[in-house]
Amino acid sequence: MTRLGKDGMLRREACRYDKRGSIAALTDAGFAVLERAAPGHVETVRSFVFDRLSEEQVAQLEEISAAIAQGLQEDGTRSASDDVPWRRRSSPACS
Repeated sequence: MTRLGKDGMLRREACRYDKRGSIAALTDAGFAVLERAAPGHVETVRSFVFDRLSEEQVAQLEEISAAIAQGLQEDGTRSASDDVPWRRRSSPACS
């Protein structure tokens, strides 16, 4: 983050939920770099991941990823997974 900040790609913003943390926000210059990198990144992921999977495997990956993402969301209920760091906070996490 320090180098990206010095290069003008991002800025740190205070986290309103946790005074210990900060939010990294892309600057206009940083977003422009991201836009230029995105097509090549997408093509690389496609060729190294998705092109090697069958349609059935892609569907399974989608289902597994959705289940993981749902488990990471704070839904207000308490469960055995509440002992993981991102579930310990009572407000959205900042890093």
